[in-house]
Formats: sequence, C-alpha cells, structure tokens
Amino acid sequence: MPNTEARSFAPSRLDEVAGDDAPAIIVGAGVRLAPHLSRYAAAVSARDLGVDAAVVSALPRLRPGSPPFTPLEDGGDGVFAAIDPGAGLVVTPSQAAALLNPGPETSGCFLFPRTGLASDGRSPFEPTIEHNARDWRFRTHGESLAVYDQHLEITPEALRRAVHALADLDFAVDLTGDGPTPTAPYLLSARPCRAPIRTFGLDLTPFAANIVFATPGEVFSLGPTEAFEPMTAARRRALRHHLSRSFDLCEYVGQLVRPNAATRRS
Repeated sequence: MPNTEARSFAPSRLDEVAGDDAPAIIVGAGVRLAPHLSRYAAAVSARDLGVDAAVVSALPRLRPGSPPFTPLEDGGDGVFAAIDPGAGLVVTPSQAAALLNPGPETSGCFLFPRTGLASDGRSPFEPTIEHNARDWRFRTHGESLAVYDQHLEITPEALRRAVHALADLDFAVDLTGDGPTPTAPYLLSARPCRAPIRTFGLDLTPFAANIVFATPGEVFSLGPTEAFEPMTAARRRALRHHLSRSFDLCEYVGQLVRPNAATRRS
C-alpha cells in the first residue's frame, strides 16, 4: 500500500481523499500522534473491514453520565462502534466517497483501535497512546465479537456469533437497563423480568462476558420483551459498582485532584 500522510482534519478534505489513489490519515490540529501510526494505517487499509472508516484514537473508557466501558475481548486489536469517531481517521478513497455521499452501504460504524494512536488531550480518562511498532490483527465487522451500537451496547449480531444458543433468536440488547424500549420480540437486559427464559449472573467484566460464559445468577435476563419492567435504582447502582470496581475508578478520580505532573517533579 502506498504510504499514508497526515493531513489537517476538515470535512472538505474528504474530496481530496476520494479523488486520490491512496488512503490518508486525517487528523485535527493539536492532536498528538503515535510514532508508528503509519503501520496502523496500512493494516486497516489493507482489506475491507466492513466499516465507514478507521479511527486513530481508542474508545474513551469513561464518558460523562455513562458507566465505565470495557470492550469484550475477541482476539483482535479493534473494537467496532457506531459513535462519533472524533478528530482523527484513516480513510480510503472509496470510504471517503461513501462518507461524502451516504448510501445503503454506509453503516455509521467505525473501527477503533484497542490501544490509541492519537490523543487530543481533552479527556482525563483517555487511554494511553501506543508507542512501539507492532503487527496489528483485525477481525472484520462481520467476524468480531466486539461490535457496539450508538449507546455502546454490544449488538445482538455480535452476541449471536459468541453464543450459539442465541444464533436463531430475534432479540435486542439492553445490558445496562437504561436503553430505549426495543421492538424485537425478545430482550436481553438487566431490567427485572417477570418470565425469563434464561438468566445470567454478574461476575465478569464487561457485562457481555457474563452472557458469553453463561455466568450463573439472576442479574441479566433473556425473555419476552413485554415481560420486562422498568430498571430499578438498586439494580443500576449494583451494575455501576461492579464496573467501577473493575475499572479502578478511584485511581482515575485521584489523578484529577493530585498536583499536576510538573508540580510533582518540582
């Protein structure tokens, strides 16, 4: 693949990429880049991974008003999510053309690296930047178990690939218990359920791992959608406590109240 180059981020630059014959790295002003970003760009551009574009920064592990996020491990170096990609992309000419003129094949889903290759320094909870050269391994969108929607809920398609018993079931996913009311006939959720077909416990992180490994317990339920009741405050607290404990949130909060790095060195 031809060498990629870093370009200033602006939607108008997609025209240039669409009319070119090589992928491009498009980043915003003031974004810090990993020294081996070009290797990542080459890897995500080498084949069709089934996304609108590849992102250069990792998914934030904590977002305001949301519980800590940890993606499901699936042996690949990427996570697929239908959220704002931020100010840094690796875009092929065909992807740029599709982003400029969205059609049926435009999914709104982006590939994020599990370890970021760029940072704008705006979030105190942003993961680290990859420093060393590495060989990237990527599953396609249709193969990965780490595929998430706009609410960072794992998708039913990803769970069907991971759990054979779910392969033929039409269900929606609301593991946090705070999602919108689904239209699917079945639901997998932390909400109380009057008639569960199957239940799962809460020993593992992320939540989806409890479904994949069939953790015994009664925290998550699979059942008819109409059998679910509204989420309770007690259940919501239990879920957040579990995630925060696994995430080690206290360490991150401590960083906000400590002196900055320059002060500590003085």
